[in-house]
Amino acid sequence: MRKMILSLALLLPMLAMGADDAEILNALRLHKASGEEVTILLKERPFVTFVSNDLVVTTQSNEVSYPSADIMKFTYEAVEYSGVNGLAQTGSLISFLGDELQVAHLTPATEVAVYTLDGKCVATATTDAKGAASISLSGQPAAVYVVKTSSVTFKIRKQ
Repeated sequence: MRKMILSLALLLPMLAMGADDAEILNALRLHKASGEEVTILLKERPFVTFVSNDLVVTTQSNEVSYPSADIMKFTYEAVEYSGVNGLAQTGSLISFLGDELQVAHLTPATEVAVYTLDGKCVATATTDAKGAASISLSGQPAAVYVVKTSSVTFKIRKQ
């Protein structure tokens, strides 16, 4: 029942808009209590649920979770982009392309690290001059991982 209500709540804003307006909304933006924003492209088909005390965003290929107390609201946004490096908006962006985790809108030269739940670092990358990085998870088994940057920490599930 809760999932159905949440799904309807997510769809209502899009139904209230005209067809032309709906075409420009291409991202889900999470507004964190810290002031940080995380953007997930709608092409990833995000599905938002609440599990225990976490807000969970499930996409076609992965799952990201945040403590629900850290999320103030989430909105649909129009984000200009031409691939991850071409984004024009602010706020951290998470995107998955196959087995590759892509992040953008971080501070340049920021380290992005992926850890197993028992704390073992399995992959790292440093953001480029545009604040973007890609991390291949192709050699890692299907599991839940913690991704940590200087401004955001979240969980993903590799399927």
